[in-house]
Amino acid sequence: MKIYLTGPMSNNPNYELEFQHVEDLLHEKGHIVINPVNLVSEDCTVWEDAMKADLVEMLRCDAVAVVHTCQPSKGQALEILIANQLDIPCKDYQEYL
Repeated sequence: MKIYLTGPMSNNPNYELEFQHVEDLLHEKGHIVINPVNLVSEDCTVWEDAMKADLVEMLRCDAVAVVHTCQPSKGQALEILIANQLDIPCKDYQEYL
């Protein structure tokens, strides 16, 4: 299954490690993982541009895996809202293990 990761990045100093850990766990279970940390390019210097690029990739996936932290995230909320509205399964990443 092709799975997109969603979670707080902007105000989360540990987001790279957290996302990489979840990506590794899902890869071990045979999933193809789209990690938005790896999608950020030098062209995406504005949050809105990064979100547009991320959403395009999310829409190409079979499911969305939620990476939980204590940080609130408007990007994560937007991705979950869109996934739910488009009937893309959106679950805690542990449910895909």
